[in-house]
Amino acid sequence: MKTQIVFEYKRILRSKIIWLVLCGLVILTTIPYFSLPSSDKGQLLSDYRMNQMSAQQGYDSLKNIPKARK
Repeated sequence: MKTQIVFEYKRILRSKIIWLVLCGLVILTTIPYFSLPSSDKGQLLSDYRMNQMSAQQGYDSLKNIPKARK
């Protein structure tokens, strides 16, 4: 009887630990996503788009120079 009680106790303890570990992993994987405020994400995205547009404009301006074509 005692061994059955110990077995059941270990089974319950293991299942709680497994759920705790799973919850911890979910929390640790979602923290980096939510740690950066959305305004910062929008700012980084707009900076990236501005850099991309300026690079494209620079490339387009080089197309008009005859020596740059060669």
